Amino acid sequence: HPEHPRFKTQPFIIRKSDGAANYATTDLATMLYRVEELGADTIIILTDTRQNDHFEQLWLTTK
Repeated sequence: HPEHPRFKTQPFIIRKSDGAANYATTDLATMLYRVEELGADTIIILTDTRQNDHFEQLWLTTK
């Protein structure tokens, strides 16, 4: 992600080359649904610390 130096070489892939969805796709769709359709202004995600990069990239993408 261009806003974060650590992610410049680590892309946030939301669609595989065969068009299939992945975790990033579903997490992005879920985040947008919760904010745009449900009007959420706070979302709490509980996950393992090994997922920190994924969710940081998700947050930067939805900003």
